[in-house]
Amino acid sequence: MAFLIAHIFYIIAFGNNVWHSPNPAFLKKTPLAGLPIVVLYGILLYFLIPSLNEMLLPVISYATVLTIMVLAALNRYQAAPPDSVAFIFTGSLLFMASDSLIAIDKFLTPFDGAQLLIMALYISAQYFITIGGMRYQPQRVVH
Repeated sequence: MAFLIAHIFYIIAFGNNVWHSPNPAFLKKTPLAGLPIVVLYGILLYFLIPSLNEMLLPVISYATVLTIMVLAALNRYQAAPPDSVAFIFTGSLLFMASDSLIAIDKFLTPFDGAQLLIMALYISAQYFITIGGMRYQPQRVVH
């Protein structure tokens, strides 16, 4: 539950970056840019759903929020400094990769080295998001 709440806070923070920018939201201008992320989400769920059983609703809910977080990170493009966008988007993708591997290891095929790889991706994700957040300097709108 804590990870779900953290992702919701990331969504809010990334959305605030766009909200306070003089530039329009990237996905509003270019909605198809988010399609690869949504397709990855759909492919993973396609393979996971048959083995989820009582975990169906929690996994779909968490995966949906995680996907929205990645889209929110992408949506910052042109609304935040390029280096901040690159770090945060990379971190969000690493988070998605880490959590996807958790699901694959738990529900599909356990694999050797899963825990090490998952933690390496998770730590890298947090690092990239943190550095990206530190590099964010809001653009001031003059009225």
